[in-house]
Amino acid sequence: MKKLFFAFLFIFFGCNIYSQNEYIIDKKGKKIIIDDGSTMMSAFYHGKTIKRTVRIYYKQNGIEKSIEFLDIKEAKYSNYKIDTFKYEDKDLPYFILIENQNLRLISFQNTNKFIHSYIIDENNNVIEDLTLNLYSNNKKLNEERAIVESKIRKHFGDCENVIKRLEKYKYNTMKNTYKSRLYGNNKDIQEKLENKNYETLMIFFDNPMYLNCK
Repeated sequence: MKKLFFAFLFIFFGCNIYSQNEYIIDKKGKKIIIDDGSTMMSAFYHGKTIKRTVRIYYKQNGIEKSIEFLDIKEAKYSNYKIDTFKYEDKDLPYFILIENQNLRLISFQNTNKFIHSYIIDENNNVIEDLTLNLYSNNKKLNEERAIVESKIRKHFGDCENVIKRLEKYKYNTMKNTYKSRLYGNNKDIQEKLENKNYETLMIFFDNPMYLNCK
């Protein structure tokens, strides 16, 4: 079966947030110290199925290696943080998108049908289920995205970096083309470009960068 490679691709160069502590721990508990800034992450779908595979590419002492996301127990590299949580009685790796003193926003996606995201407390109890059904009709999906966005703001609204990141998805990317003095201050154009239903909110989860709000 042919694979549709690289539905998206992230490349990271020289990020220094975890510049001396980049590592991956696999399911067997083996810790892999990886070269700083060497990671690359790709996702692809398998033929006509809905299965989605994420693979992490990295260098260890200059040697290129890779590991499948589902084979990771814990990881900390570039702007990303992964840990294992229980889902439907299975221990699965999740990206941690936001973390404060009491709560974490975690996200996992292994198909192109759902983005499983939860806000959990320090005991890993689910506080909010933010799962998005990507097969919903447009009206229902718009409503779901609006609810998800509002719940993120409710629980992490005191974190400036979270609000800044959410605001990036409040407007269509077309807005970037109107930065000139002629169009940039045109209220009518700005209102038309406003993305009230957060059509691009999925990018927030597709690129699950870690935000530390402690």
